[in-house]
Amino acid sequence: MSPHLASSLPPKQKSAGENFEIPHAELVDLFDADKKNILTQEFAWSLAHDSNLLSRYRTPLCLLYPPKITAAACYVLAQRIADGPNSPSLDARISASSPTSSLPTPPTHKPPSPDASRYAIEYFTLSEAELASVAEALGILLEFYSTQDMKIYPHVLPLLDIPPPSTPKPYLYVAIASPANVAPANGSSADVLGRTPNSSHGGDTPAGLLSASEVES
Repeated sequence: MSPHLASSLPPKQKSAGENFEIPHAELVDLFDADKKNILTQEFAWSLAHDSNLLSRYRTPLCLLYPPKITAAACYVLAQRIADGPNSPSLDARISASSPTSSLPTPPTHKPPSPDASRYAIEYFTLSEAELASVAEALGILLEFYSTQDMKIYPHVLPLLDIPPPSTPKPYLYVAIASPANVAPANGSSADVLGRTPNSSHGGDTPAGLLSASEVES
């Protein structure tokens, strides 16, 4: 990890006398291993901000799961957003084995290409128990976003059409409607298409911070 990226990471935090770690360091390691998917990285970084208990709009993922579980959940969900509605489901992305592993070898006798949709799962070499935790974390993230007011945060609209994993999870959030006369905070809904589903807390990815520093220098 470069010194610049390391300096951009939020520090470890404390809550109720206990240490807990946020997933940003694990995400940076994941980004360093695959530098091509910049859009997915932008999405994942924004999602990670909402997994931080200290964010204004937050989830308890950093208390419930180890950092690599939260990082994997953020990256998998980010990939699903970037790949679009016709891409593999969240269940397929976090299954214990790749759906293509049981298919016969193609006539060319060449091995099948790596399943990019399972990149984070294979990078962290997660066990079945850990995959179940990733499924729960994904469910919590999607539940969190489903309770946000779309008039104020229209950029989270793409998340509402993503079915959660089939693994049961606890319900943690209740939707609260805002007054009808409150205008959207980030522009009209016409601006939603093509935009990164930014965290409701906000923040730049390491790549964005690095680009900004290069421009300033």
